Amino acid sequence: MTTIEARSNLQLTTQPAPQALPVRRGASTQAVHAGEARPYPYHSLTAPVVQTATYTFENTQDLREFQEAHLWGAAKGRVEYGRYGNPTVAACEAKLAALDHAGDAILFSSGMAAITSVLLSMLPAGAHLVITDDSYRRTRQFCLNFLKRLGITTTVVPLGNFDALESALQPNTRIIVSESPTNPYLRVMDLMRLAEIGHRHGIKTLIDSTFATPINQCPIDFGIDLVVHSATKYLSGHNDLLSGVVAGEAGLIAALRQQLGVAEIRERRRRFLAQSRAVPRKGLGAGPPPRHALRRVPGQRLHQYERDQGNAEKGGDEE
Repeated sequence: MTTIEARSNLQLTTQPAPQALPVRRGASTQAVHAGEARPYPYHSLTAPVVQTATYTFENTQDLREFQEAHLWGAAKGRVEYGRYGNPTVAACEAKLAALDHAGDAILFSSGMAAITSVLLSMLPAGAHLVITDDSYRRTRQFCLNFLKRLGITTTVVPLGNFDALESALQPNTRIIVSESPTNPYLRVMDLMRLAEIGHRHGIKTLIDSTFATPINQCPIDFGIDLVVHSATKYLSGHNDLLSGVVAGEAGLIAALRQQLGVAEIRERRRRFLAQSRAVPRKGLGAGPPPRHALRRVPGQRLHQYERDQGNAEKGGDEE
């Protein structure tokens, strides 16, 4: 065999180069780029604020075609009223979902607006929920006092006592609510064990992860169904605005969007509304203004928080 023939055979038997694994963006990159379609209008460097309460149509025919398409679930990419959706808010929601390793997220005007809207949408009259005793005080008050008026009962169990938690579950239990780390005592929940209990009993789990932020903890990675943040705190960090967010698997968030404010919608529109961003604040009106959505998350403050976290870890190693 000649040298040329040997090289030819070698080339034929050479294995193809392995494909590169998809690169997972870090939190700093997600905080800057996730959820934002580029290029921006007018070649802007930053995401524009769509500061409007209503949206225009070319003419009456354009409006009629939109309404007919909307009725049958074919109107994609636009809405007609600011409370039903906003591009700036949608970009912020996508950014927050990416940071929390979630399929989707819904932005609200405050952390309490987020968690109360979720509970109101998931709990029918006669339902039961379990909440841990060191959860945020206002959340506990809402569950024990307000939901009671709607025929929804609440059982409080000690945080970390999983025997008590399982004993508190009832046939009508719909959700387990906890916070980790807690405010203000910084107690930590075993998220994997909580998720296992919830999955085994067919009950949804919700974690208030405000104090950790997605930089330190992504509860969805441990099997938790829903994550709530009072984004007023570390996710904002500048003490100049209020907002909240709930994140989770895309199908579950779509169901929440559907539940919030669509009781009056005709059945033939339900398929569309389950996928629509218009629904979550449509009935309750708890959406944030677009200027808050732009400032809200999470650029400079998260970068600073990430640096602080790294410095703390290095200091601990040196000790």
